[in-house]
This record gives sequence, C-alpha cells and structure tokens, in this order.
Amino acid sequence: MTRDEREAEPCVGCKKEALGVVKRLRLNEKSVREAVPEPGRDYQIFDSEVRGFAICIYRSGNRAFTLDYCHAGRQRRMTLGRWPEWSTAAARERAKELRRNIDAGGDPLGVNEDGRDAPASCRDRNQRRCAPTGSARCSERCSPMRKAGLE
Repeated sequence: MTRDEREAEPCVGCKKEALGVVKRLRLNEKSVREAVPEPGRDYQIFDSEVRGFAICIYRSGNRAFTLDYCHAGRQRRMTLGRWPEWSTAAARERAKELRRNIDAGGDPLGVNEDGRDAPASCRDRNQRRCAPTGSARCSERCSPMRKAGLE
C-alpha cells in the first residue's frame, strides 16, 4: 500500500461510523442546529447522558427528539417532540422522566395504545353503513340485531 492510498483511506473512527456504529455526544442546541441532513437517509445522534435519547435528523431537514427503549422484548421508539418547538433541555428532562418509568417496568407507548378505542362493534358499523342509504338491504342486516336487543 502506498502512502497516498493510506492517506485516502478513512481513519479507524470513520470506519466505525461507516459500519453503523452509533454516534454519541451530549446533545445541545448547537449540535442539533448544525447537524446536516444526509441525502437519501434519516439518521440519529444519541445523547451521551440519557440512554436511548436522540435527535433524529430527517432527509427533509426536519428534526425530532426520540427515545428508544425495549419493553417485553420489543424495540420501541417514542417521539418526544420536534425541534425547535422543543428545546434540547426540555426534551432531555422529559426523556429522563420517561427513562425512570421504563426502568421501573413501565411502557410509555403501551399506555398510549391502551387509551385508544377498540374497533367499532358490528352494530356501529352497520348503522354507519345503513344510515345514509336506507335501503331494503339495510333492514335485512339490522333486523336480526333489533330482535336480539342490540340496538
């Protein structure tokens, strides 16, 4: 290998980044502002202080604070808020609160999923389908439900 080839070859640290090793640094307003979007891919810069806390740099140039964690063997990613609406300090404090909850066995995304409504019952779907049409088919479909006292 010639000297020119060695100089053209990236250093060991650059090879690690090329292989997908995670970037870690203490996130601050300056590092978030100066992060350059890469064409064709989104990437994350993780915080060195709070485990799982990161800024996601989208190829569009938008940025959002995220928290990565595992719960019940599943990898989860929760978006805390977009930058600059959320400051780095506020997002880090929120990430610390959530990390304490996660370490105690909680699942912040699971709480959000539990709060969602269950799928509409058959009765609700039939009423929505039948209400605008008022067709004979509607009475065929809904009459067994009326007999059963479901309406």
